[in-house]
Amino acid sequence: MLWVGERTRQLEGAHVQFLCGISNPIGVKVGPEMKPEELIRLIERLNPNNQMGRLTLITRLGAKKCADVLPTLVRKVRHEGKNVIWCCDPMHGNTWTTAAGFKTRTLEDILCEARIFRSVILSERANPGGLHLEYTSKNVVECVHNFEDVHVDNITSCQYETLCDPRLNTRQALELITQLGRLPGGE
Repeated sequence: MLWVGERTRQLEGAHVQFLCGISNPIGVKVGPEMKPEELIRLIERLNPNNQMGRLTLITRLGAKKCADVLPTLVRKVRHEGKNVIWCCDPMHGNTWTTAAGFKTRTLEDILCEARIFRSVILSERANPGGLHLEYTSKNVVECVHNFEDVHVDNITSCQYETLCDPRLNTRQALELITQLGRLPGGE
């Protein structure tokens, strides 16, 4: 999927201009600083015919801001009658750096944002389209959590392999999906 990001979504910018000229479905990254009116202008620019399936809004708000920011955005989009699909990226808004210099994420924050996203989208009668996770089948320790003994102090360079963003390992990804599947309607 082609997408426009936080730093490249200017209405008259090259990235938006390029995406306007193709017919592929496209994504729009939506961060915590996105204003409802700005989102509507971007939706109208990228999907002037309001075609269903054309736009997926990929929220990356962070667990601390999701409950405050997302409802206003979803209500505005619904009120304006815009056809979009909502997707949650609970990874990027929850990244921080340890004292040792490793970028990481806590599974608790990822799970919290995904739960809030699901709750808001369903309560606002919007179209939930998915969950974006960064995952590897390797036995890495790039993300941390309290469900097992994977804490900040356990991050060492021998199990930290990413060159970019920290990923969930298999056990963490399965735990996250299991927790989300236990929510009402999550079967």
